[in-house]
Amino acid sequence: MSPRTEVVNKRIRDERREQILLAAVRVFSHKGLSATKITDIAAAAGISQGLIHHYFDSKESVFTAAAELAIVSGMDATIAAIESTDQQPWDRLVAIYEKWLESINSKPQYDHLLMIVQCLINEDIPPGTRELVAKHGHTLFSNFVQLIRDGQAAGQIIAGHPEELAFIFISTIQGLVLTQLTRQIFSNDPDYPQSGAMPRAETVLRLLKA
Repeated sequence: MSPRTEVVNKRIRDERREQILLAAVRVFSHKGLSATKITDIAAAAGISQGLIHHYFDSKESVFTAAAELAIVSGMDATIAAIESTDQQPWDRLVAIYEKWLESINSKPQYDHLLMIVQCLINEDIPPGTRELVAKHGHTLFSNFVQLIRDGQAAGQIIAGHPEELAFIFISTIQGLVLTQLTRQIFSNDPDYPQSGAMPRAETVLRLLKA
């Protein structure tokens, strides 16, 4: 049998690293940084603790990389949808809300959202991680403000301060994420968010509709 090429070895390393990070997102998003141990991540990934140390030098470095994975998979996809030129501004807003609603009620996107929340509310996250979230968050907010402006120019969104309207919309989404987290806690089900009657797009967005 011929030895593996460097290309194959790199692919295997990349796949194993992603396996670790996806498991880390699942664990960190529900337990937070302080309560999580490397052994928890190893168990979730189905690998040895030593193998994790082969890729990361500390639990904090795993957290930062897992946070970046969650941010890129969530925020960047939303930004791409905002910048789409295939739909009118209002249709884009509705599509983005429905996509986020789908994420709240499914795995692993729900864990990615919770991971971002962990980065925002916990004081013990590693240095630089909050700045990473802030950088992507600023870009996301700026894009939403522009989408609101485009919708106002098209007569589809009510008049008002675009920054204020964008803030209201994003805050509503964050509130829904926390509501689902509360449902999960009270349902005593650590594996999946409990599906429930979540508000439809027309209910949430009626405050913005012209």
